[in-house]
Amino acid sequence: MKVGVIQSRIVVGDLDGNARRLADGYQKAVAEGAEIVVAPEDAIAGYCEGDQRLYPSFLRRHDEALLQLLRAVGDVPLILGITEKNPCVGKPLRNSAVFIQGGKIVHRQPKTNLATDTVFNDYRWYEPNAEPIMTFEYRGLQCAMLVCQDLWETYDAAHGEHYFRRNPVSELKGKGVELLLVPNASPYYFGKGRERYDMVDAARKTIGCAIAYPNYAGGHDELVFDGRSFIMNAKGRVVGVAKAFAHDEVVVADLDGPDVAYPFEAGIADLGEALVVGLRDYVEKSGIKSVILGLSGGIDSALCATLAVRALGKERVIGIRMPSMYSSQGSLDDALSLAQNLGIRCDTISIKEVYGVYEKLLTDTIGFGTLSGMGDMTEENIQARARGNIVMAYANKLGAMGIATGNKSEFSVGYATLYGDMCGGYALIKDVYKMDVYALAEWLNKESEVIPRSSITKPPSAELRPDQKDTDSLPDYPVLDAILRGLVENFQGKDELVREGFDPAVVEKVIAMTDHAEFKRRQAPPGPIVSKEGLAWLNRQYPISTKFRP
Repeated sequence: MKVGVIQSRIVVGDLDGNARRLADGYQKAVAEGAEIVVAPEDAIAGYCEGDQRLYPSFLRRHDEALLQLLRAVGDVPLILGITEKNPCVGKPLRNSAVFIQGGKIVHRQPKTNLATDTVFNDYRWYEPNAEPIMTFEYRGLQCAMLVCQDLWETYDAAHGEHYFRRNPVSELKGKGVELLLVPNASPYYFGKGRERYDMVDAARKTIGCAIAYPNYAGGHDELVFDGRSFIMNAKGRVVGVAKAFAHDEVVVADLDGPDVAYPFEAGIADLGEALVVGLRDYVEKSGIKSVILGLSGGIDSALCATLAVRALGKERVIGIRMPSMYSSQGSLDDALSLAQNLGIRCDTISIKEVYGVYEKLLTDTIGFGTLSGMGDMTEENIQARARGNIVMAYANKLGAMGIATGNKSEFSVGYATLYGDMCGGYALIKDVYKMDVYALAEWLNKESEVIPRSSITKPPSAELRPDQKDTDSLPDYPVLDAILRGLVENFQGKDELVREGFDPAVVEKVIAMTDHAEFKRRQAPPGPIVSKEGLAWLNRQYPISTKFRP
């Protein structure tokens, strides 16, 4: 049998447009000989519609778009995920896979295990399936449908994350299923492609069937979908696959066809591509003309500018050098060299005058320019906020968007200034650790030097006071990043981290800084989530005020 999968571009709320694109993908797959076609989860709404689901007008227009799609489907069936009213008691909606043929819904399978971890919140809207998983015959093959999370039984169990009472994959064991059709909405984090492949292969072995696995591609708000839709036959061979991050791809493959290579992550380049896709789609879907960012001469702003040019083109990126009395000539030169290498506009606006005005206004009232005894950073933060004001002025006047350039290591411990370098509409690398920032810079420089070598090799510094270095306030980044991975992503507290060999005093400091910075992170701009446990509220739901320290 020839199976087709549609790798849809995720466009939330474009109900009619999504239905048209699904119909186009279906027709293309049929023209290429597909005998059955599968599309992603909640494919008409775009899955990430949140509480829009609860508006009567939303569901009405969803159903109108679904009706248009039904009319486009002939004898070759189309399977996709939809949001529909729950006819029983419980939550108002169901997240269902439907089997459409001849303009009608012939079979439907509500989602059994509702995703509610990391970035998901299905239980907020949907009632889980309480009935047995149905099977049905199509062209001599025994088939079944599951929806996304229903398939993750083996992987979740292996990682201690299976919180569900039911195991849909195991329930299908021994039922004679030969083809499993699984609409998905599976967002990216680094390494997820390998995990999906292993999970699908484990489900195949348990049930003994071929599996069609369509997924979304593209960015939506803080999520990035990497596609990698594929078809695995019952022998465990991948016979059809869509490119990573590619929009609206259609793949048709014979279950007995030749092997094709699955697109596993290509190291740090995969992370870079996810960031580019996340920014590009955020800008395009929000109707933003261009982006603005400060260029300090350091590695973080250099990385953000380079990724922005890859995402949008040099004509849509503007950099601003904003020197203070503490800015080194080397940093100014590095910022200018970067802009020239990228071919972007680069303006220079000194903040010395602005700083002087604050000094004049605040010296008599709060003793500006003198140490308060509390170890405050008033004078340093004023510089960052002056720069933030300039970036936002450019954004307002030019109809553009500011990019905040702080990385995950800094955002974790609060080494960033609220209303200063945290200003902007999108924090491009807020989920990228500092050591990964270095790796991304080396990747971008692989073919030719775009980011100046000195921006990569010089000791990191905010340059907000004489001879300042990041290590004056923070552990060395390799140590900091390792502690943060344990603390933020693996939920390791002080005891666990000390047992792994980290200095107790350093661990205590990092934990305290991370906890104290929660109020800042709540006010940070959105940015692409590229790790399993990011810092966005979608990922890390942590109180601002708490007496507990892990």
